[in-house]
Amino acid sequence: MLTLDDDAWQNAGQTKARLLFFADEAVARGTHADARRSERVLYESICAFRLAGAMEPAYGLTYNLSREGLYVRTLSPAAVGTELWIELRTVLGAPVHLRGRVMWRREPGNSSATAPSGFGFQIDGDQTPSLDLRDWQSAYETLKNAGNQQLVH
Repeated sequence: MLTLDDDAWQNAGQTKARLLFFADEAVARGTHADARRSERVLYESICAFRLAGAMEPAYGLTYNLSREGLYVRTLSPAAVGTELWIELRTVLGAPVHLRGRVMWRREPGNSSATAPSGFGFQIDGDQTPSLDLRDWQSAYETLKNAGNQQLVH
């Protein structure tokens, strides 16, 4: 009988996430031009998101991120155009508060999507506190330079 230890299960999960990520990227490139200014990298972390100015958060998991934004996995994605505040810890351990807008969403149960339900969030650099924006961009560069390995925080 084959048994897997905790590390083997975690590695299997990371491999699956990477395969889905690259499949989603290939489908996206085949159907429309990529307008991103920076590449996406995998990063999985718990995050809190809330309407701008609200006190009550909802929670999700990041799926991937770029220098300008991130993809948040959730069963209740916010509507396109919604202004949100997002809090999370970067791969470097720094807590950041990001402000921006929902650019797109994927509904739960969309069988044509290779990626999970959630929303794409674009950071507003003018509204996000400058030190948080600096920490976010520094963490993004760390992930990008790590060769697109999935780092879990």
